This record gives sequence, C-alpha cells and structure tokens, in this order.
Amino acid sequence: MAMLEGIKIRRYEKNDSLAVLRLENECMKPEEVEIRAAQPKNPLKDIEGDFLANGEFLVASKGGKIIAIGAMRRQGEAAEIAKIRVHPDFRRKSIGQEMLLRLEKKAAEIGCKKIILDTAIGHLAAQKMYDKNGYKEYGRGESEGFYCILYEKSI
Repeated sequence: MAMLEGIKIRRYEKNDSLAVLRLENECMKPEEVEIRAAQPKNPLKDIEGDFLANGEFLVASKGGKIIAIGAMRRQGEAAEIAKIRVHPDFRRKSIGQEMLLRLEKKAAEIGCKKIILDTAIGHLAAQKMYDKNGYKEYGRGESEGFYCILYEKSI
C-alpha cells in the first residue's frame, strides 16, 4: 500500500506508554479530552492488562514518532475493537484501515466469532470506514461518556 510508505506497524511495547497517551489527546477535540478525563478509568493506563493479555494493541510510527494506535480485546466469543486513533496530520492515508484489518485478523486468530465496536456520532470518517468494511449498526448508546453508534460484524 503506497500510502503506508515509511510507516511501521508493530505491537505495543511498555516504553510506548507516554506517546500513546499523548496521541490519544492529540486525536481528540478539547471538549472530548474533558469528557475522557472525567471517566473513572482510562484503559490506556493499563494496556498490558486491558489489551495485550486478552487481545492486541498496535502502534504505527513514522520517523520514530507514534502516529496511530489500534486496540482490541476479547469479550467472550466477540472481539471489541476499543480504539483506532490516527493523528490528524496522518489521516486519510489508509492507516486506520490497515489497523482495522490487522485487528480483525487477530480477532479471527484467537477464535472470536464477531467483532463489536462503537464510534462517536460525530466521527463521520470512522463511520464511513466501518460501513465500507461490512460493519452493521445494531444500536446507539453511551460509551466512555460519548453518545455512540454501536457496530458489529461476523467473522
């Protein structure tokens, strides 16, 4: 994929922690950062326990800087894609798409039968990506303080 030129995608390592937290904030609008800060638990504070022990956490980097993350965890027979974040300067370059495909592959490898995920109502680019990849809306609700569209896909 030419758009991914110079971008490396790999599994999260412990020394990525601060860069991942910084990227999460850089990807959010100021009001979203405030909502997230009010939540009792931030899963990015325990990536090993929340994701690596029971799923996957990927980082994409360019020139040594983390520019995207993708996270998935198993929930029974389903895999929940909990995060796909791409730095605003690197959007529309197929990085989110590549993260999604790799997380779907990992979900299948660990025996999951379906994938669930959510995205905030205002995140239109994410909604378009999920629609394009065969995800179907099955509801709406709140997740981590945000009103979201709930998606699922059988694998």
